[in-house]
This record gives sequence, structure tokens and C-alpha cells, in this order.
Amino acid sequence: MTFNKRQGFTLIELLVVIAIIALLMGILVPVLRKARDQAKNIECLNNLKQIGMAAIFYADEYDMYIPRSAEWSSIAEMRPWFQLFMPFLQQKAVDNDYRTVKIFRCPSYPDPEQTVCYVINGWTTD
Repeated sequence: MTFNKRQGFTLIELLVVIAIIALLMGILVPVLRKARDQAKNIECLNNLKQIGMAAIFYADEYDMYIPRSAEWSSIAEMRPWFQLFMPFLQQKAVDNDYRTVKIFRCPSYPDPEQTVCYVINGWTTD
């Protein structure tokens, strides 16, 4: 009995496999990108929820007042609102760099140097 050895794929088979892989990649890449963006949006909403809870806890502690956009202490040191929320979020900044506190950063925000991505309107609280 003799067996005919096959050398490998023919050119047509190879092109068909490459076409199938390209088709699958064309379908999967947009779906995966959309899922990643949706996960970032969910994380951003969760950050806002936690900041909102910190505002409620802060207001409960300080006779129902929320902080201004910035507080000035007696030693003329400005403390922005996100510093005032830190104890209520159980978070700490590393070396006073608030970019390290992930709760203040929306993952979809493009600028990594921005300290916080969420703002408070100073006119509503002054």
C-alpha cells in the first residue's frame, strides 16, 4: 500500500483561510471597541455616583452645605472641592498628585495630565 504525501495547503486553501480570518476580524473589532467604550462609560457613571455619595456625606457632616468650588483656610491655602471629598471617598493622593486618584478621572477623557475630569460650578455654591 502506498500513501500519497500531501505537502501542505494549496494557494486557494490558504487564501480562503486568510479571507475567513479577515472577515471575522472585521466583525469582531467594532464589537470589541464598542464593549470597551461601554465599560469606560459604566466606570465613569460609577465614579459620578461615588462623588455624589461623597457630596451627600459631606453635606450631612457640615449642616447640609456642600463645598464651594474652592475653600480658603485661615493660612491662605486653597483647597479645591475634590480635596474636601477625599475623607468621604476613603481615598488618598500619592504625593499630593490628584491624578493618582482614579475616581476623579473619567477613563474616556483624553488628557492624562488633567487633575480631575468632573467639575463643580462655583456660582451655585458661593
